[in-house]
Amino acid sequence: MIERHSLSTAPWQKLADIPGPGTQSVAAYATISDSVYLLGGEDESPHLPIARVIRYDITADSWSIRSPLPSPRKSSVAVENSGIVYVLGGCGLGGSYLDQIVAYNPATDSQCVMATKLPVGMCAFVAVPVGSKVYLMGGAASIGNLSSTYEGSFSQ
Repeated sequence: MIERHSLSTAPWQKLADIPGPGTQSVAAYATISDSVYLLGGEDESPHLPIARVIRYDITADSWSIRSPLPSPRKSSVAVENSGIVYVLGGCGLGGSYLDQIVAYNPATDSQCVMATKLPVGMCAFVAVPVGSKVYLMGGAASIGNLSSTYEGSFSQ
């Protein structure tokens, strides 16, 4: 269930449900203009990663299914830069840690796996975009828990 609260209107307002199956508790998300994109996640049982991409239109209060990611992933992170959503890392099938960066263009509903990769396969981290750079902090990786910060840049 999704709800919205505004300081000018109370109480909470129920919005359109996320289309199933799958859970979005471990999906990456990004906002562009009046849309929220949920990318990846996991199915409800047996909790395997999924490749689903869905868009929520805030104005219309409706969801639409978009083209899936190139491979299933959960616990990845998404950041937006110049209208492109970058999906970073995540946990893939078989518990693998992904080092891929997928560039998703919502305007054309197309995507590509970038040649640039993360320094190691990682998931469940935080990404903060600052200008044309993105800073990655914390999380888990193929080499164990991370505590350092990695600085990368947006380029295709």
